[in-house]
Amino acid sequence: MTNDAAMIERIARRRDDLHQQQAREGRTRHLEVVRPSPMVIPEPRALRREPPRAPEDMQADYLEKFDAKTLFYDAFRVGDDIWLCGPPMRNLKGPVRRRGSWSLDGRAVDAERLQQRDWVRTQRTRLLDPGPGRDLALDMQGFTMHSQVGDDGAGLFAGRYTVTTKSSDNDLVWITDWLHYYHEVHGVTGVVLYENNSTRYRAEDVLEAIAAVPGIEVGIVVDWQFAWGPNGGPHKKWDSDFSQYAMLEHARHRYLRDAAGVVNCDIDELVLTDDGRTVFEHAAEVPSGVLRYRGVFIAKRTDVPLDPDRQRRFKDYHYRIGGDTTAKWTTIPAHVDLDATQWRVHNVAGCEPDMVEDVVHRHYQGVNNGWKYDRRETVADPDELVRDTDMEAVLDLVFGDR
Repeated sequence: MTNDAAMIERIARRRDDLHQQQAREGRTRHLEVVRPSPMVIPEPRALRREPPRAPEDMQADYLEKFDAKTLFYDAFRVGDDIWLCGPPMRNLKGPVRRRGSWSLDGRAVDAERLQQRDWVRTQRTRLLDPGPGRDLALDMQGFTMHSQVGDDGAGLFAGRYTVTTKSSDNDLVWITDWLHYYHEVHGVTGVVLYENNSTRYRAEDVLEAIAAVPGIEVGIVVDWQFAWGPNGGPHKKWDSDFSQYAMLEHARHRYLRDAAGVVNCDIDELVLTDDGRTVFEHAAEVPSGVLRYRGVFIAKRTDVPLDPDRQRRFKDYHYRIGGDTTAKWTTIPAHVDLDATQWRVHNVAGCEPDMVEDVVHRHYQGVNNGWKYDRRETVADPDELVRDTDMEAVLDLVFGDR
């Protein structure tokens, strides 16, 4: 950690320049809640996706959480084509190919236009140039599924620096603070957020939290009401948690394939570079077009005891604890082969991302739902923990007295 005044000055100058540019141009905003249109095999049809996991590797609730019936989470335009994203087809690929008949607004679509390929925990299915239309139907000789084809959203984010994430029941103020940070420090003006089964509020409330950040010009909240999937189980077989992998596919191909840059991180993670340049500037310099970086934990420990009822914020926590957490990444989409690579949670597969040491994300243990302030939060011992003075100075700049 450098606590470099030049780093803070660089961030402040760039932030002020961005604010002035946005004020001069008077840009309009596009903020929208999008609801996917899935195709789900109806009950009591016997057709279902077979689990990839052997019975001896399944936990007790595996089959309850496994998504056996969702064929596609959503259908949307990519140029002249229609893309469908979802869990891997697995054994369903054959029946769809042999028995399925496609139509668009009642007009038959030639089966030769269908392309299917499974990727790790997701799929890419395409209908090549099927013509105009909105109501996509798949007749499976006994039942028919429909999806309303969504618009191609890539133009909304073309040329923008963006961030994408998923969220479930996070405090709304955390979403606002997180996005404010990425706007102020990295110049982000666009966000695609997947609202996944929250019980405390609606997707529209998340959109209001995004709207509270004036510098965000394009914000999409995808109301992603699909099962997360089972975890790794007793033998750590991570093969059935389909939802997040499909979110990344959906974000990439429907919205972000023409973005200037994309950060993939969680609501409790803040990325900072050692020199104060944006993470996108660093990503643009690496040969692979994908910048991968380690993370460190920021402990749920404070300088003084805090009122249990007081809203916690990033600014309340300054101390590092433990070893590294999982890596995250930022990409420049124009520098990466769209068809040969896959966005994954901690990596981009199909290329060789550049791992760097001068970019680090901070994972805030205190910015997390499901924790009780008065039971698990303690006062820090400065003799035991390292104070992250670089990030403390940046948070003071970004949030001030907020």
